[in-house]
Amino acid sequence: MATLVRLAASCFIAIAIAIGSTASAKAPQELPAILQKRIAAWLDPHVGDKQHDGQYMRQNCTDADLKQFPDWQGLPVQACTYTDTQFPKNHVTTTAYLLFPSADQLASWIVNACVDARRIDLTTCTGRLASRMWKASNGQFPVAGYVVEPAQEKTWEYPDDPYCFLFRDGVGVTTESYPDTTHAIDNACGPAAAVLEAPVKAFSYGRPVSATRTSYTEAGGVADVGDAENRSPQWASAVGQAFRDAWGQERNLLFRAAVSELSVCDGNIWTSDPIPESCN
Repeated sequence: MATLVRLAASCFIAIAIAIGSTASAKAPQELPAILQKRIAAWLDPHVGDKQHDGQYMRQNCTDADLKQFPDWQGLPVQACTYTDTQFPKNHVTTTAYLLFPSADQLASWIVNACVDARRIDLTTCTGRLASRMWKASNGQFPVAGYVVEPAQEKTWEYPDDPYCFLFRDGVGVTTESYPDTTHAIDNACGPAAAVLEAPVKAFSYGRPVSATRTSYTEAGGVADVGDAENRSPQWASAVGQAFRDAWGQERNLLFRAAVSELSVCDGNIWTSDPIPESCN
């Protein structure tokens, strides 16, 4: 009898261990799925077709004529003529060519980036990555055109004026006719010809999540990103290609790259903790 009890106990323990092992094996697969749904729910009112709070460039949008941008043929690029109203005394109207990933698409890129980076605390990683993405781009990917933003530093010549940042393939650039980022003049950005010109220089951050040349390469990116010091334009080409490759897929190399640079300075959509003053 005692032998049977010990045998039964042994079997129970073995079954419990097996069940526990199965549960442990499944847990990592369930957690990302839950986080993906939560992030998509958080993003939905901000990036939906009918409601897109915060996407200030998503105005008067129509299907873009992509003859001048053949690399983007087949993707739902929108030509949006928008008015930036964050400067009450100097509203600026300009046009940008944009892609708007869905909430589900962005959530997939965010969660899989943290999973692929083998981040143990997926909640913190996804919260910071989602916050970084939102602060960097509001989920908008600028294929080409001007993005109106405030001066980046108070030391700029016109610190209280709107500045026109020219973008190509998700990266701020300069061209032959637009060699420097300048403030808006007469409520407009320009010259219009610069939007179609080949970039001469490309700045540091690749939208929509502020990936850098260094993080892109460390994440496995193989394209030539050029010399960061000289702001080589190859970086814009690499970002554009990475984003096109990711469209409609579960993973985006640019998001995977950004994971390595996450910090408390990025914020976190899951908490109300303020960003430390040292980050400013």
